[in-house]
Amino acid sequence: MTVAYRIGKSLYLNITNKCPCACTFCLRSNGPGIGGSGSLWLEREPTADEIRESIRSHFSSDLREMVFCGYGEPTERLDTLLETADWIKRTWPGMPVRVNTNGLSDLIAGRPTAELFKGKVDTLSISVNTDDPAEYLAICRPKFGEKAYPALLAFAESAAKCVPAVVMTVVGEPVTPKDKQERISKICARIGARLRVRPFEPPTRKRDSAFAVAPYATWMAMMFLLPHTALSYAVRSAAAGAVLCACLFALFKSGGTKPRVPRAGAWALGIVCGLAVAAMWILPEYSAFYRRFMIIGDPSAAGPSPYDPAVCGWGLFAARLLGSGIVIAAAEELFFRHFLYRRLQRTDWRSGAAMRFDLQAFLWSVGLFALEHDRIAAAAAAGAAYTLVYIRRGFFAAFLAHAVTNLVLGAYVVATGMWRFW
Repeated sequence: MTVAYRIGKSLYLNITNKCPCACTFCLRSNGPGIGGSGSLWLEREPTADEIRESIRSHFSSDLREMVFCGYGEPTERLDTLLETADWIKRTWPGMPVRVNTNGLSDLIAGRPTAELFKGKVDTLSISVNTDDPAEYLAICRPKFGEKAYPALLAFAESAAKCVPAVVMTVVGEPVTPKDKQERISKICARIGARLRVRPFEPPTRKRDSAFAVAPYATWMAMMFLLPHTALSYAVRSAAAGAVLCACLFALFKSGGTKPRVPRAGAWALGIVCGLAVAAMWILPEYSAFYRRFMIIGDPSAAGPSPYDPAVCGWGLFAARLLGSGIVIAAAEELFFRHFLYRRLQRTDWRSGAAMRFDLQAFLWSVGLFALEHDRIAAAAAAGAAYTLVYIRRGFFAAFLAHAVTNLVLGAYVVATGMWRFW
């Protein structure tokens, strides 16, 4: 595993993969490493002895600085960081030490920490990213919530009194417009720091678009090619599910990211949204006006459903439920939210900048999603809700919301016999 790696005349130290944020622009989504570093995903966290040994093996006389920066927030291992920094200072007196951090050290440790860097660290580079606390929540998605941004500023101000240099950084355009950079510069001046604009580095993977589209395309193609039977639906679910798994694996591998256990907020938002959307689908059905004017076709004219367990058996009914609740929910979220919504904004659709709210992309993606359903109004509302969840909490939360909706609708169908939903 890669602990120490060189970029130019700096030696970077990758001591953890833990991070309290899930920034939309994070370089971890661009690949497994940076600048020929090799994979920065750690098999485990290295010990202090292993970090020192890695530094020794990579040390050369032309090094200009050592930097605590890798695929994680270094202050997640504050004690190890400080111990190593102190060792560097004793071993190579005069060697500059920098820590690249999100500035949430006080919240991570549960106590003031700026004073601890005194004499051990020469530069603290703090990723501030915006002057707006609400936008900070949206783009950095810290687990600490609203108290994160004030804590960051307080840490930076305290650190400016303890270490020789505090640098506050933002990602350059298009993530941070020029006018916002100027406002952040004023914040830096007030607290005794200076501003550095980091270049935006979007990913460039041509095959990722095919991976995002293929599961949905497979589903739609088989829907038109196969007869409308329970067995055909099971075959379609199995085929699209296999393509979905392969494509999700390819996207993770292409992005150099590992699946992470979703945070509680993503679970909560997804479940609540899914239940609300299910209610939004079901309740209008009891209105004669809605049934007559808001549904394409005549649902009352349909004959016995091929998915009724009395017709197809419980096995094929279960396949229908899982296909709707899991496979197509994931395929549609991957296509409409993760790909289409972002692609309508940018060619490099996997970049973090495409996670922001964009009205034109929102309307187009929601509209196209609605048009594939016979209940266009309900589908439009559902698509709007899933997109907002996606922007706030990412793909998993949107998929979970969609899956909950479809599974609740399936349970409602079998409980009430309202097969017109299927």
